[in-house]
Parts: sequence; C-alpha cells; structure tokens
Amino acid sequence: MCSTSRGITLKGFKEFWRAKVEEIGEGDARAALNKLGFDQELYSYNSRTFIFTAHSDEPLQLQVGDAVQTNIEDTVSELILRQFGSMKENKAAQLMIYPREGE
Repeated sequence: MCSTSRGITLKGFKEFWRAKVEEIGEGDARAALNKLGFDQELYSYNSRTFIFTAHSDEPLQLQVGDAVQTNIEDTVSELILRQFGSMKENKAAQLMIYPREGE
C-alpha cells in the first residue's frame, strides 16, 4: 500500500521518487533534491546530526553555530591532508592520499 487515509507511506514515498528519477533522469532529480535542501549524499543542508564528547579536568566552553554557508568541510579536509596526507593534482583529477595507519 502506497498511501493511507493519513497520507503517503514510506513505500509510496520511495516508489514516487523511483518513478520520478526514471521520468526526469538522475541529473534533474538531483537538482530537484538540491532545491529541496539536500546535498549529493542526500543530507539536509540545514540540519546535521552529530555527537560531541569532551573529557577535561577544566571547564569547557562550547559554541555551536550554523556552518551551512561556510566552506568548513573543505577547510577541514585540507587541514587533515596537510597534517596526515598529501594531495596530487593534474588536469583530469584531484586525488587525496591518506597514509595507512602506522605509516
């Protein structure tokens, strides 16, 4: 059953999107999802779930802000590469190379 008197079911939602992607193509479907606020991995631009744990003998101050309009993911990737890996570039591709654990 794709819908009930209370609305669309999960099965109905999945079937709708499967049919829609077939109808308009993957590129246009991704563009539509982007307009609805989802990235290429189908994560919401406006909300991310995360867990933060801190252990300290001293009091901590934590500030949580909206990073949606920033380039924080690229910056963090660059910092990780700078400290633990290397980046190789040519005209066709950009590769991020991470060392294996223990190297």
